[in-house]
Amino acid sequence: MKTTALPRVILLLQADVEQQPQLRLGEEARKIRDAIEGSKHRSRFRLETRIAVRRRDILNAVLDLQPAMVHFCGHASPSGLIIEGESGTAEAASARAVADFFQIFRDRIRCVVLNACSTALQAEMISEHIDFVIGTQSPLEDQLALTYAEAFYQALGSGSGLRAAHRIACNALLWATPDDQNSPYRLWAREDAIEDFSTEPCLADIYEQDAGNLLLALRDLEIEDIYLLGSLVGIRRAELGSGNILALAVNIKERAVIEGKLPLLVQMLCQQYPQVAGRRRLRPG
Repeated sequence: MKTTALPRVILLLQADVEQQPQLRLGEEARKIRDAIEGSKHRSRFRLETRIAVRRRDILNAVLDLQPAMVHFCGHASPSGLIIEGESGTAEAASARAVADFFQIFRDRIRCVVLNACSTALQAEMISEHIDFVIGTQSPLEDQLALTYAEAFYQALGSGSGLRAAHRIACNALLWATPDDQNSPYRLWAREDAIEDFSTEPCLADIYEQDAGNLLLALRDLEIEDIYLLGSLVGIRRAELGSGNILALAVNIKERAVIEGKLPLLVQMLCQQYPQVAGRRRLRPG
């Protein structure tokens, strides 16, 4: 039976504050979802949406979901992104605080999209910490924001890298604007950033390629060896339970998948039991 890949999380943050002009944020979310779900690589992504976000909502979502991409849509001002304050009124988030926030999570978040008016300054500050950041250099019409978002995620879901998806989305704006105006969007990319986000090896790829061989390799071990491997990747003996070799092998594989430690488990098995790993054609990653 085919295993289920673990997708990368795209966190969509909507900040349509009541005191600001209304935006079609629901339509943007729908276009993004439809673009991903209708794409070739839809199983590689999972869209999570949070609406009317406050500072603590953003923190909770990033901590809980561990997204690879964060997409903000709403309003912005020269001093920062506009979010909902604790009292329910509009509040300009400090550009420095937002940049520092993404610095904290730079090991997990690969891309940030700021789909709001004139976010270039904020995007540039975030780009000091995050591989790919997309922002706007001028005020943004609502329809252009929708067009860019839809084309960007269509391209990303088809297997395009982030740079290519950005160019495709900017081209879509040219088709949509008869006066041939320049795209308001700009991509900041770190020089050492990996080009292809969609097909870059990740847990989902390792799960598809190695999970079956990993289970066979674990079955070749002794019970105590399986417990040892569990401890090496931070999975306690009590979490694995007891039973025969097959039951323990299944338990440790599933625990590693749930906790996002499957690549580490493969790596440790290759280091500790190279002959078994070689026989089962496991790669250390």
